[in-house]
Amino acid sequence: MFKPLHKKFIILLLAPLLFLALGQSAGALTRLIGGTATITVNCSDIDGNLSECNVTSPCIQNCSVFGSSASCSCQFTCSSVGEYDACGQAKDLLGQTDLTCLQDELKCVTNRPPNKPEIPDIYKPSGVSWSHCTFRDKSIATLHWTYSDPDSDPQTAYEVEVDDNSAFQAPKFNNLVNLAATAYVLDLSHDDDSDWISELEWNTTYFWRVRVKDDHDNWSEWSNSHNFKTPKHAYPWTEFSWLPTEPSQGEVVIFDPDASETFGGSTISAYLWSIIEGDGVFIDETSTNSHYPHILFSATDNKVKLEITDSDGYSCSSQPAEGTLLKIELPLPEYKEVSPISWLKKVFAGIVDFFDGFF
Repeated sequence: MFKPLHKKFIILLLAPLLFLALGQSAGALTRLIGGTATITVNCSDIDGNLSECNVTSPCIQNCSVFGSSASCSCQFTCSSVGEYDACGQAKDLLGQTDLTCLQDELKCVTNRPPNKPEIPDIYKPSGVSWSHCTFRDKSIATLHWTYSDPDSDPQTAYEVEVDDNSAFQAPKFNNLVNLAATAYVLDLSHDDDSDWISELEWNTTYFWRVRVKDDHDNWSEWSNSHNFKTPKHAYPWTEFSWLPTEPSQGEVVIFDPDASETFGGSTISAYLWSIIEGDGVFIDETSTNSHYPHILFSATDNKVKLEITDSDGYSCSSQPAEGTLLKIELPLPEYKEVSPISWLKKVFAGIVDFFDGFF
């Protein structure tokens, strides 16, 4: 009785100085018309009685071998546009064979697709930047990637996917955008299939990837899967109000932050008020770190800024715009009351003086 035969082979397409294992690749190897690819078949037999290791497609090369492992290669030159299977065959001394093909693993084209997107160095490792303080109770993620094309073709579109599973199994968020861009502000309301969550959960890890398209309608491979984690909770909100809303010179202005003292298991640990335009002093035993500071302004036009830090170290600062300009009204000028008929007395006195000059 003969031992059972166990053999396998791996088909490889070789780019110059690059080995691409198609059995593990995310997409086909692409060559321009006139370009070449090296097809390599690696064969093995646990019984150590290999007799042949052959490339059968898209080029043909038969290699006589002996032992437990061997390889065989041939060159294929793209002469026409098309997709080609990469196939190989292993045979042992007993005449038993094993044949495997990787379908459409070589593409011959007149134009190559864009390169697989990468993460710019400044945004590594997650590829995500955050805006924590723009909207109340929200942290907005922006995804970043690179675009490059071996034929210098311009970008025309991109597609983003986000999921809580690195395998990107349904349901997931996806959005195809027909614009050239290397950044995407994540808005889950733009889900093309409307089959996923409407808001990201706090303190949760998510995965994302992107692919890009050139002006020849060639799509790149999907980028590697990248992950990011949302904050534990929302960042402090830094809007504030003051009374009186239209103070006069010499009036004390009391400020009130529009922020919750506790949120998401966190508490506010520090307030920092600063006068960034105008002039004023903190009074009534309040200071720059008071919850409700009292300020007496000496300038007519003033701007105040608030920074809040919570017990988790999350911090936001307000950015006063023109609409938050605090104007101090000057007091009205003093006046002396004049009798309503005093001007008539002056007129009659003038007339009398005029006629006295004739007599």
